[in-house]
Amino acid sequence: MRKIKHALKIALVNIAILAALIEVASIATYFFQTGSFFYRNSGNRKLAGLAIPPSDQASKNEATQQQLHPYFGFVDRVGLSHRFLDSQIDHVSNNFGFASEHPYPFKRQHPNQFLVGVFGGSVAANYSFFELEKNILAAQLKKLPGLANKEVIVLPFAMGAFKQPQQLIVLSYFLSLGQDFDLVINIDGFNDVALSYINYKDGLDPSMPCGYIFMPLVALATGSNSEAELQLTLQVIKDRRSLEDSIKSVETSRFASGYMLAWLRAKFSQRRYREDVVKLDQLRTSTKRLGQSLFQIPVQAKPTEDQAFEEAVASWAGSSLMMKQILDQRNIPYFQFLQPNQYQPTGRAFGKDEASIAIDGASPFRSPVLKGYPMLLAEVGRLQHKGVHVQSAINVFDSVKEAVYGDNCCHYNQLGNRIFGEYVAGTIQRALSKDNQYALPGSQGQ
Repeated sequence: MRKIKHALKIALVNIAILAALIEVASIATYFFQTGSFFYRNSGNRKLAGLAIPPSDQASKNEATQQQLHPYFGFVDRVGLSHRFLDSQIDHVSNNFGFASEHPYPFKRQHPNQFLVGVFGGSVAANYSFFELEKNILAAQLKKLPGLANKEVIVLPFAMGAFKQPQQLIVLSYFLSLGQDFDLVINIDGFNDVALSYINYKDGLDPSMPCGYIFMPLVALATGSNSEAELQLTLQVIKDRRSLEDSIKSVETSRFASGYMLAWLRAKFSQRRYREDVVKLDQLRTSTKRLGQSLFQIPVQAKPTEDQAFEEAVASWAGSSLMMKQILDQRNIPYFQFLQPNQYQPTGRAFGKDEASIAIDGASPFRSPVLKGYPMLLAEVGRLQHKGVHVQSAINVFDSVKEAVYGDNCCHYNQLGNRIFGEYVAGTIQRALSKDNQYALPGSQGQ
């Protein structure tokens, strides 16, 4: 009996020592990952290497967050709630499916309002949300004597996965409805090469709206979703919920060892979610069912890969120039920014933690960015020569050591959105300061 008690005591001591060693190792690992002591961050654990899924209604219904639109290709459902990384505010889709508190077209309520339209894809949409919350551009514009007393109103016309000529079409459409603008900003480039290339690879015309969003909506409208798509859609929803639950466990862990266990589980859930999303996108973009559709989709000889890139970049540049020309006729300033992306090589060095979030060697976006961005950069100079206020922003993060990317696609975290927003605001403010309409005291702007 004594021997049994002695053996149990030794076993318990060894277990206690092992638990203590695991806890110490977990504390050390947390410090290595985050640079901070675990027990100083109670209730606010850092999510090293984890990206939180967007907190919107899309997580509840992957298949129907967007709808077909007769002019724009697709838009978000009315009432869809958006919240980007690190935000505490929901932005809800209006009567046209754009995330704005104002119904469109929005007419000027009084002469003191200064209306800023933002166009582009999801990076532009996030820029809009960040500006609505932080007022970085508004603060810069009010430094101009002619705009010092203006009420700056940001109107998002950006939509995830939009690419040219969708911005041009959206601008033309709303101008035809009487939408007022005093300033227009277009943030794009990434979608124009990355999503056009994916269209090309999937047998769709590169000029068409993003195929992995557009084609599932066509299939849904014609009732041609396959059983495999429906099953995988349900699996993606389950994966996202599992990831969200795992991240909550990481955030609320009381012990470092519990944190590490929850962190490992969350990393596995994140990888599984991303893999299933890619599988679903690939399944959805099958073009074998086009003949069953009531939609007219362009059919032409498939270009070579080089021709597909040339066509996509020409569409980007031509649409940008047309936006500028349309707005020039109304004396509305137009500014365009080529968005930074992690797959375009610059002078920036990625830390280990950020790289684990932002860089995916197997990403379908990496190859088209590497080939397409140099072509876009070549067009920037040509557009500037034609009078377009277009700037390459690809180097804005080069001197930043902290993480700025929020996922392995193209989106920025809170710091990244702030740095990019400050660059956009500063560029516009400096350009308008050279215009007497805005720079002179007593000027009324538009």
